[in-house]
Amino acid sequence: MELLNDYFNLGDDASSGELTAAYEKLKNTFSDRVFLKGAEGETAARELMRLQDNYKSADIFLKNRDFKEGNAEISEMVKRAAKSGEADGIQAYLDVINDKNAYWHYIQSTVYYIKKLYFDALRHLRLALSMDGENAKYAKALFKLEEKILIANAEVFEEEE
Repeated sequence: MELLNDYFNLGDDASSGELTAAYEKLKNTFSDRVFLKGAEGETAARELMRLQDNYKSADIFLKNRDFKEGNAEISEMVKRAAKSGEADGIQAYLDVINDKNAYWHYIQSTVYYIKKLYFDALRHLRLALSMDGENAKYAKALFKLEEKILIANAEVFEEEE
């Protein structure tokens, strides 16, 4: 990607950590000059805004490039979210992914499950399984969720009687 190579001076195989380090280095350079008077300060302010835009674009590129099953960073994010009950970080990650593949729907179902939106989670698990019908992990998650919903509904009906 041109931004990684030309702007941040990184290769196409750069990691998110490398991008962040390059961004911080450039940010510090421009931040020091922003408060200068005159054209130099104005130029630095424009460059800082350009840097932020380029960083966002490069970050989105890396997230799309690296979004695949088995990515340790995504797995760790899901584990942290499940433990804390806070899924906004994963949702923000998912929101920038262009290819809504089976894995994307599986992770989206996890976000909805964490938020206790079980029917939305069910819908995305069914989509994931329809796209990758041989995936045992998706099938197992769908079975467990359907079972949980059935048990919850049975308990509601018992309480009403």
